[in-house]
Formats: sequence, structure tokens, C-alpha cells
Amino acid sequence: MLHDFPEFGDAWEDLAPLVAHRFHCIAPNQRGYGGSFAPANVRAYTFSNLIADMTALIGNVGPITIIGHDWGAAVAYGLAMFQPNLVKRLIVVNG
Repeated sequence: MLHDFPEFGDAWEDLAPLVAHRFHCIAPNQRGYGGSFAPANVRAYTFSNLIADMTALIGNVGPITIIGHDWGAAVAYGLAMFQPNLVKRLIVVNG
């Protein structure tokens, strides 16, 4: 569950319990949000880096169902496009 801008992972706290019976829900803080690693250099926030963050988080768990909202949808699209072996389903909200 990838949050929008300028939210953080807790943005999903109402939805996650509703789908937890079917999915193992993870709502990470993306780079620079909610107390996560926040590099000062703007170049650290490229889509390649954000997608790499999610790839590292997913690791060998995939393929997963991923939902992205707004900015999180852009990262989710990129993950599905560049790491299709990790994505079983892609859900986009306001993307």
C-alpha cells in the first residue's frame, strides 16, 4: 500500500484492517516521509530509487498485489512496469 503526497504509511490505517482477512498488508513510509530515510539531495528521489526501495522491501515475497494512491500510484506503476515478476495485481487510486 503506497501512500500519496504528502502523506505517509499511516494513510492506509482505515483500509488495511478491512482487507487484512485476505491480504498481508504492508504500508511503508516511502523515502523521505513519516520519519523514513530522507536524503537532502533531491536526486535521491528519482523514480528509479523509489522503485528500488520497494523492490528491496518486497524482496523474495512477490508476486504481490500492490495499491498506490496519487504519488504512490506512480511508484506502483513503475514497479509493475520494471519489476513485473514482483507484481501480481496493480490497483491505482487517483493515479
